[in-house]
Amino acid sequence: MKLKRKEKKYEIPTASLADIAFLLIVFFMLTTVFAMSKGLHFDLPKEEQFDSARPEEAIHIQILDDGSLIVDGKPMPLREIQPYIRPKVEINRTKPTIVQCDVATPYSYFIDVLDELRQLEVDLYPENLDDDPTNDKHLVISIPTQKEIEAWGQFIS
Repeated sequence: MKLKRKEKKYEIPTASLADIAFLLIVFFMLTTVFAMSKGLHFDLPKEEQFDSARPEEAIHIQILDDGSLIVDGKPMPLREIQPYIRPKVEINRTKPTIVQCDVATPYSYFIDVLDELRQLEVDLYPENLDDDPTNDKHLVISIPTQKEIEAWGQFIS
């Protein structure tokens, strides 16, 4: 008589396969050296440093949201900026001009003031017209950040 054998099904135990795979992933993540590209390197100024001029030593132009100008605390039309700034800059060529805009000021008013200052620079330094990159004779124009404006609150009215 022939006996029938029961066929056994052989299986690979996979209950712990997920645990082993997870441990291998963690192991390789911890032991792998990641290559990081640096990208562009910038040397930003320290937050506490204020290298720009103090407002009482500069010419301060404030542009209001309606386009009116206040120059050194006095209302002034745009066409009078050059005659007002010229003698001050001729005495001290390094005297900075601070141009401050209100938040709601249209950009076109700011550009109008910069155009006036650029025209004054061309009048004072006609040698700048030759576009020589080594020529460093320019008006010193500063546009303060909001943090600088807050720090200067006692000087700017």
